Amino acid sequence: MHGVGDSKDVNEVFKSAETLFASHAEKLRFTGLNTVYTVPTYLPALAGGLGAYYAGGRIY
Repeated sequence: MHGVGDSKDVNEVFKSAETLFASHAEKLRFTGLNTVYTVPTYLPALAGGLGAYYAGGRIY
């Protein structure tokens, strides 16, 4: 992670990414479009079932 801030800010950014990709997965789906998302490497560890929300059920 780049930027300036304290550990509280870092935790908020981690939680925000987890919320976006896990809790709001339906908002990242676009009918008629193929989309590639780059997720932070720590995200599958925080949200273990994350792959179930996306095509193929896997995150690479």
